[in-house]
Order: sequence, then structure tokens, then C-alpha cells
Amino acid sequence: MFGLFKKKSNIDFTEEQKRYILGEERYQRDIKLKELKNKYKNYTDKQFRIHEELTYSNLYSKAINQKNIFNKYSVKYIDLCNQLLQLLPKTLEYDKKEAQISNLERGFNYCDRNILNMIRLLEKQEKYNEIINVCNYLLSLGITEDGTKKGIKGRIEKAINNFNKKNNTNYKYYFDENLIIDENTGEVMK
Repeated sequence: MFGLFKKKSNIDFTEEQKRYILGEERYQRDIKLKELKNKYKNYTDKQFRIHEELTYSNLYSKAINQKNIFNKYSVKYIDLCNQLLQLLPKTLEYDKKEAQISNLERGFNYCDRNILNMIRLLEKQEKYNEIINVCNYLLSLGITEDGTKKGIKGRIEKAINNFNKKNNTNYKYYFDENLIIDENTGEVMK
């Protein structure tokens, strides 16, 4: 019909033809990227499915808009985000290798929006120890930025301040050493 909807042709090029068409450098890069994708496929596929579920189910919105913050939506949201955290070392590794192969300059120190929402949810639930643990885990992976001035370390500081108010303690966070110390006893929080 007027040539608007032409059927795509399924031409299978030989490896030699692909090399010629793409050029040797791009051909080699494409091979490396394909090998990389195959190696990390399980991790990236699972990460994609989790992100899809978090995005399309509006779990975070449902969780924070309930009368009680301890609800089935918040449990599900936190569970899915914990799965993302478990996958994070491998998916970060994949992203870094992909950028290296593609000669891309990218930063890998920004926190995923869903993880930030999980931290906000934990804050509403007053689970400050969990926030500190998540943030320390992110820092151990080199993730320091979250779109705020103080970044992930600022979130730890905020969680400690809230923990102190709730439990009448006197812990202080030392940014440079990433240590939490009780100002009264000198005890280091673990």
C-alpha cells in the first residue's frame, strides 16, 4: 500500500560481510558487547524485571499513601529493592565493562531512584539502622551521590540524628572516616 509499510528483510550477513560493513573496530566492539551481555544476562534481565514491576505497579505511591506505613505495599517495595541491592554489584560491574568497551565516560556513583525511595520509606517506618546499613552498603560499592548536597553520607547523618532523638542516644557521624561514635562513651556503632 503506497510503499509506506514495507516488510523488513531478514538478511543474514556472513561474519566477513559484517566485518566489511561495520569496520573491524566496530565489529570487534560488537562482539565484545554481545559476549558481555551473554555473561551478565541473568543479572540484567532480573534487574530489568524488578525495575519494571516497581515502575508499573506504583508500589511506592501505594505504600506511602496508606494510613499505616507498615502495609503490604511497603513490604513488597522493600523486598524488591533488597533484590536490586543484591544484584547491584554484578549490574554495576556490567555497566562499567560496557562503558569501557564502548569508550563511554560515565559516572557510576549515583544511587538508583528506587533505592532512594526505599530509604525514604524506611525513614517513615523509623528503621534507622536499616537505612544506615543500606547507605554503608551503597558507599562500599562506590555509590555516593543521591541528588542532594551531602549525598549518601548525608542520609546516614540524618538517620543517626533521628535515631538519637528516638532512642535518647548521642551518636555522631564522622564523614571522613565513615564512623559512627557515641559521644558519651566513645563506643563505635556497628
